[in-house]
Amino acid sequence: MRNTDLVEYACFSSGGVTATGNTMGAKLRFTNDHVRRTKILRKIGVTNFHWIKLGRPMTKIEAIEMIQNSNDKVLASNTAYKAALAHAAERHLPSGPVKIS
Repeated sequence: MRNTDLVEYACFSSGGVTATGNTMGAKLRFTNDHVRRTKILRKIGVTNFHWIKLGRPMTKIEAIEMIQNSNDKVLASNTAYKAALAHAAERHLPSGPVKIS
């Protein structure tokens, strides 16, 4: 369990999906500095990034809901990204997974 999982009010300014080929799949991530976070993730082998500016600092729950409701074409066209978003929703949102069409 990470510190940000313990604190419900931790706020982030960017959210996005990262993918590492076939080995790790895709994962929804949150950050306040996506440039620094991208550099760190590249060092461990993450190859694909798609960051979304949230507009204002948001909690993970707010960010997941905003990303789900966005009309982002990259997220809509990539099945691994959609699966990562659904997994994050299942983990963090109290209502469970939300179907993304």
